[in-house]
Amino acid sequence: MSEPPCIPMSSTASTSSPALTHQFSHRLTPSISLHAFSSVRTSAPPPPILPTQHIVLQLPPDLDPIGRARALTAEDRRLQLTPCRVEYDDDSGYGTIEFLTRRGRVTSLIGLPRPGGLGLEARVVGPAGGGFPVEVLSPTDGSSGRLVVAVAGGTGVACFLRGLGVSPVCAEREEKKEERGQGKWLKRRLLWSIRGDDFALVEFVLGRGLLRHSRLWGDIRIFVTSGEDSSSGLVANTGAAWREGKFREVEEKFGGDLTLKYGRMGVDDLFREEEALEEKTVLFCGSSSLQWQVKMWALSNKGTVHVTDR
Repeated sequence: MSEPPCIPMSSTASTSSPALTHQFSHRLTPSISLHAFSSVRTSAPPPPILPTQHIVLQLPPDLDPIGRARALTAEDRRLQLTPCRVEYDDDSGYGTIEFLTRRGRVTSLIGLPRPGGLGLEARVVGPAGGGFPVEVLSPTDGSSGRLVVAVAGGTGVACFLRGLGVSPVCAEREEKKEERGQGKWLKRRLLWSIRGDDFALVEFVLGRGLLRHSRLWGDIRIFVTSGEDSSSGLVANTGAAWREGKFREVEEKFGGDLTLKYGRMGVDDLFREEEALEEKTVLFCGSSSLQWQVKMWALSNKGTVHVTDR
């Protein structure tokens, strides 16, 4: 009997326009919020969303309760968002979708009270898009021993919170094959850079188990930087002793494969000397400045960088 595939090979879009209704918004940090939407059963179900893919939401004309329809154009109200969590009610495709957003002109309006107590309803535009090619995510005979490094900046971590389309069962299968001498499995490492004033997002992600795919990530490293405003935030305005104690507490609570560091990631974090001869695939989702730096590092380190939008 053949083994089941680890990654769905394709997805198809619905022919109608699926609707999502807003359930709740929760501010995690001064600038980052979690938004939850559920499928409207009287509309078509949302299109299949593979891990690392995004969808486009069209928010309603009256999104701004003060300016109403005059305040924002249809293009302003069209957002591209990568789910950090998708949970289906059953096999019908209906369920709950959650997103992480940074505070902005439009995203800050999503959780506001609505006129008359009416719920916020958004439409899904088109099929899911973006993400990384299946051949990059899925191990093949030709990629034996290949190293995959996922690099996220800020809310770009949402791209990797649903795994890489590889179930824990499949990851365990790969590991057992390596133990039997049947080839090396696809090694995966996650590097996440985040500002100190957004450190509460790290605790939320870990506490909620959104990085629960422990077998998928052989190594998780989180780099906490001072950010643009070094005088504010949970971690940014603290002494070294406090930070070390806080980081140690988080590392002990959430597992031995997790390392927290105060400072920016460097080329040696991404491309290690002992891996110099290995083929490296870098999956990136984050800011344009971090993307430029990662691509520069890859030029001289046998690395291929694949980029997807948040």
